[in-house]
Amino acid sequence: MREKSRITHHASRMIWFRRALRLLSPIQTLVVGFLLLTVLGGVVLSLPISTQDGRFQPFLDALFTSASAITTTGLVVVDTGSYYNLFGQIVIMILIQVGGLGYMTLIVFIIILFGQSLSWHGGNLMQESLAVPSRGEMRQFILRVIQFTLVFELMGAWALALFWLGEYGFVRAVWMGLFHSVSAFGTAGFSLFSSGFVAYRDSWFFNTVINVVSIAGAVGFLVLSEARTVAGKILRGSRVHRLSTHSKLALLVFFGLTALGTAVILAVEYKPQTPLPDQFLSASFQAVTASSTTGFNTVSIDDMQPASLVMITGLMFIGAPTGGTGGGIKATTFGVIVLILLAVLRGARDVNAFGRRIGMRTLIKSVAVMIAAVLWLGVAILILTATEDASFLSIVFEAVSALGTVGLSTGMTPGLTAVGKMVIILSMLAGRIGPLAMAFTLVGGGGVKAYRYPEEEVFVG
Repeated sequence: MREKSRITHHASRMIWFRRALRLLSPIQTLVVGFLLLTVLGGVVLSLPISTQDGRFQPFLDALFTSASAITTTGLVVVDTGSYYNLFGQIVIMILIQVGGLGYMTLIVFIIILFGQSLSWHGGNLMQESLAVPSRGEMRQFILRVIQFTLVFELMGAWALALFWLGEYGFVRAVWMGLFHSVSAFGTAGFSLFSSGFVAYRDSWFFNTVINVVSIAGAVGFLVLSEARTVAGKILRGSRVHRLSTHSKLALLVFFGLTALGTAVILAVEYKPQTPLPDQFLSASFQAVTASSTTGFNTVSIDDMQPASLVMITGLMFIGAPTGGTGGGIKATTFGVIVLILLAVLRGARDVNAFGRRIGMRTLIKSVAVMIAAVLWLGVAILILTATEDASFLSIVFEAVSALGTVGLSTGMTPGLTAVGKMVIILSMLAGRIGPLAMAFTLVGGGGVKAYRYPEEEVFVG
């Protein structure tokens, strides 16, 4: 009887839990999921089984590392390569993979493997998690996401393993290649080297591999899917359909900002005694890693000129296109805001791009995302200025790096106070989920009203 009572009690708790989840909106469910995964990762990383010296890590530091991994940021309070053992590093890599793809992607993939159908609530979750074009294309899209992930990560791991075979043994080279390839595609920026990739600053092969894998993860799975379709038709000699407006805007803004960042960093950091090709390689790497929000470095960030740091801060804030593993307010969001500005300056009736009109909902959401990000940054910078002993530029750089889920730092991360760590943790989560989604979770939506108020003029500008 007792056993039957326990089973009945357990079943009733599961039913209650499912009902509670259904009361949450898709965005709120995603937020709760990321929070639970962050805490779980923090618990595992704090255990002696995860550390080199076999001691417990302070939970706040372990939680910081877990949040940084699940949000694919890369900010660290301890050196990943020397503090965590192989098990701890594997946990971090798994968190990066789950965070980069979105945990809903993996759940849906498992559902597809077992031939099950996705619920209505699960479908909404998937669309919020990875910007799936439509529910009808979800199955095919998820399979492509997994395919792209495996192809780029395995190719990157293979190339990096070959590169490191000259320095390390076979097993170590393979592990280093796999870890850094997953970190690059997930735009996480976690490195097993205490100084980042400074030792490989002048290696064109290494820089190219990291950049290609990072860009592939950053530009978005929709862009990759369309590019593959176009490339396949070109190879077959078939009629090529145009890229979608989203893909065109994503590629234009992303590569345009990357080129601008490269030019600015090269001009500011130029040194006559250093060969120009090597300086171009370093400048382009830092521009790519900032625009894609990957967060690797081949130069010491703390040694860069203030103008370069300001340029990188701007690139981190804007970030990668929507639908990929990168962060920031998104390059497509920034592109839409620029188009809004141009339309206002021209007195245009609509906001257009590539011969297509952009819908009002997209316009409003783009502005809302920008406002939410600026407000969040303002509060975070205000608190960090009061609690941290660092220059204002370093604080702004750190706050933007966290919200943009980039991971670049001028060196203040290990010295953060407890309050500072919590601010950065929340900023990283807000950056991964989206500042607008975090605000929606806290404030909640009022739903669509069945009426509209009379219109009246408000003078602005």
